Amino acid sequence: MKKYIYPLLISSFLIGAIIIFLLKFNSSKNDTLTDELSKIDTEMQSTWKNKQLVYPDELVPINTEIVFNTSINTKESLIINYLDADCSVCIDDLTLWEKYLKNNQKKAIFIISGSEKIKVDYMINDVLFFKHPVYYDEFDGFNQLNELSNYKAYHSFQVQDNKVIKVGSPVLLENFK
Repeated sequence: MKKYIYPLLISSFLIGAIIIFLLKFNSSKNDTLTDELSKIDTEMQSTWKNKQLVYPDELVPINTEIVFNTSINTKESLIINYLDADCSVCIDDLTLWEKYLKNNQKKAIFIISGSEKIKVDYMINDVLFFKHPVYYDEFDGFNQLNELSNYKAYHSFQVQDNKVIKVGSPVLLENFK
């Protein structure tokens, strides 16, 4: 019986050491990822702060009668959100947006490019019944004129007095809220 205790103790010690090592390694990996995300966010905020967004002339109303005004000048903040209609996850995010805007009593305008206008119209009006103003950008002008980031989480802009006060999606990024 005694001869089995030492191997058992040694193997228990080794297993414990391996678990501690793995937990420490995983924790440092998460810290590195958090640091990288923080750097991206800081860079995005400094890049966009106080900039004016540029809007293409060809924005077509999808679920509103209001023609898009390219010189948005609001005293209260407004969220401008760009989506690619060919990105199904991006379209699915509209349900998250609906909840966020309702719960936080925020106003937003959505600019959607990609796909065909008829498909976007069907999705917004007949599938999602989306109530916030949506404009179709046939030629992806908003994305090109503003040279948007590849990170879709940074395709949302909180605008006040025609200037960006914050960039980032409140439904995708924790620190935006």
